[in-house]
Amino acid sequence: MKPLSGVPEQATAIRTRKTQVPALWEKGGGYTNTGEAIIITDDMGRPKPAVYLQTWGDRACLNHALIPIHRNDYIIEAEHQREEFTIKIYRIHEISEELKTGAIEYVRGKPHYFDHPLLWIKDFAMKHQLSCTSDMTLYLINKFENGEWWDEDLAEEFEEAIQAAKDKATCYHCREPHYIQPKEAPAVL
Repeated sequence: MKPLSGVPEQATAIRTRKTQVPALWEKGGGYTNTGEAIIITDDMGRPKPAVYLQTWGDRACLNHALIPIHRNDYIIEAEHQREEFTIKIYRIHEISEELKTGAIEYVRGKPHYFDHPLLWIKDFAMKHQLSCTSDMTLYLINKFENGEWWDEDLAEEFEEAIQAAKDKATCYHCREPHYIQPKEAPAVL
């Protein structure tokens, strides 16, 4: 594993309602000349299982699969303009166990924030079907820009995930996940 360098970046993970496991959405899609995507991988760059698939409502270029995250997982961000890509690979260094002091409820696709004391937030969120959030620290470990990678060898390790991110970012009005672990089919007897 490559040593961390650079300045850590802060981001926010949502917590699943019942178990409060930190998670992120695989999301994104393409438009006529632009697009963006976020793909989540495990610590080896492989797809992870989703705990929830968005199957109703507006999905074009939005959230598609809710994926639990852990320390040392990776987030791949891809964006393009006329297929000139910028790709960033982040490693999740730390996920705070503390819940943020606000819960988020999505009403008609727009976030509504509710501030409550930290000790109450989990119970309040569970009772009212809201999502709790917590902070996480990310390190940018590789970047593709202007046709070049910072580290070609590291990019090769994530080749399949990077291709999935590029495919998702160019998938016109994408409505489904591109890089999740498939559920195992039941055994046929």
